[in-house]
Parts: sequence; C-alpha cells; structure tokens
Amino acid sequence: MALTIPESIPSTASQGEQRLFHVLKTKLPEDFIVWYEPRLQRNLYPDFTILSPTFGLLIIGVKGWFAGNIVEAGEQFFRVKGKQGIESHPSPLRQAHGYFCTAAERFKGYPVLRNLDGNYEGKLVFPVGTGAVMSNINEPQAHEENIYNFLQQPQVAYRDELLEWRTTAPRCWCSGCGVCSRSISTSRC
Repeated sequence: MALTIPESIPSTASQGEQRLFHVLKTKLPEDFIVWYEPRLQRNLYPDFTILSPTFGLLIIGVKGWFAGNIVEAGEQFFRVKGKQGIESHPSPLRQAHGYFCTAAERFKGYPVLRNLDGNYEGKLVFPVGTGAVMSNINEPQAHEENIYNFLQQPQVAYRDELLEWRTTAPRCWCSGCGVCSRSISTSRC
C-alpha cells in the first residue's frame, strides 16, 4: 500500500479523484508516495503527484468532464459546457505539462537534484512524466467524440481503465520497467 499525503482524500474531491486516490493507495507498492493536490506555487495544485524511487515522478490531472459536454477539443484548449455556460480549459495534458515545468524549475534550484555534467547537464537526475485521467469518458466515447486524437493512451487513462484498476493491479505508467505494457515519454521544458 502506497503512502498517501494526506492519509485520506477530502470529501470535497471529485468522484474521479476519489476513485483514483483509492486505486493508487491500495494498488501501488509501499515505496510509492502519492500526494493529492500538493502546492507547487500560490495557485498551482496538480491533482496527483506520485514519487517512486524506481520510476521517478509522475504528475496526473483528473478531469470529470462528460464526452457530450466537450464542445471543442484541441492541443492547447478544450471548450466544455459547464454550469456557467461554455468554459475554456487548458488541455489536460498541457495543464499537467505546465505543472511539470513549474516543479522542474523549483527542483533545479537544488544542485543535488540536477546532473552537473555530461549530456544531461542541468537536467533533473530523475525522470518526470505527466498524464491525465478522464474519469467520466470511456475510450470508445473519446474516439466517437474526436477527443482521443488530443488525449491518447498511454498518457491518458479513460474511465473504463480506471474502473478496471479497482479490481486488478494497475499497469504502471513507467518507461521500460519490463513488467507493464505502458510507456510514456518523459517531459522536458
């Protein structure tokens, strides 16, 4: 069981965040640390940040949008029907990448976290990946609504996969562990 910070998820969290929190807490090994909404800067709170001594850092955004509410999808922005009308939101992957860039800049302030020479001089000494979970859209809906082109697996998990994780061990989001079938590209700013 992974260490979670906080120990339990607040009741104000979305249903998708609560589901993912439970999966991460109960299905990941004990050497994983899972933070729910860690503060990166004044108003920057990624939904989940996961640290593994083997795989590095993973930043995940969870979106509870329904496929029928997405008016327009793109690389940069999504337009979504909300309570106040149509709202513009950053693409979930773009938003997660923004969190990564902010975290990476902060980490680079600590020399022990940077490569001091060689091909990766100045870069972080550990991999960082980003992803998104679409908690109310399954993969077939994403294809039907032309969302999948902007939110492709393996970097994005859909509702059907999230629900599957509740009963089975999730496939990890690593790059090359030799155990799972997923691989993601690590981000660079």
